[in-house]
Amino acid sequence: MNESGAMVAETTDEWASWIEANMPQGEDQTAGELRADYLLEQIAEAEAAMAHLNDFTERRIAMIRDHGTAESQKIQNRIDWLASRVRQLVPMDAERFEATYGKKSLNLPNGKIGFRAVQPTVEIHDAAKALDFAKANGLDVTVKESVGKKPLIQYVKDTGTLPDEMEAGFEWVDGYDSFFCKAGK
Repeated sequence: MNESGAMVAETTDEWASWIEANMPQGEDQTAGELRADYLLEQIAEAEAAMAHLNDFTERRIAMIRDHGTAESQKIQNRIDWLASRVRQLVPMDAERFEATYGKKSLNLPNGKIGFRAVQPTVEIHDAAKALDFAKANGLDVTVKESVGKKPLIQYVKDTGTLPDEMEAGFEWVDGYDSFFCKAGK
């Protein structure tokens, strides 16, 4: 039993026996009300215990989640550092790598290194100007009055024209080969 007299029972039968033994006795209306009130008190205590347990559990889960996030960040920092060291071991650009190895990537016993093509993109600096540009050139625009990068990229590819950045609201960013490394097979 705890300080309030409630029993923390291992089974429902033990708990029910304890309640019956400690419930007010009698057959009149007052005794019935006392028994009902006693049971309501037990329900309130049980609900408070459950609320406390849920709160405790949520705090523990949050602590574990925060710990996991912090540890994951440490591991990611280690991965990033190691990957940067792998990159330093390949002091060449994508063209020279491909000329040396005859392919864009190289399979090693513990993973793979190489270069991936990063597609050209645009960086929109002024959404309103980019939207006006897209509309003026018949490009697809979304209902929310914005323009996606794909139609702008396709426009430049199709026309071969790089619009003035200040006028169009976006600038062209050339694609390039980005180094990568991946552990495992």
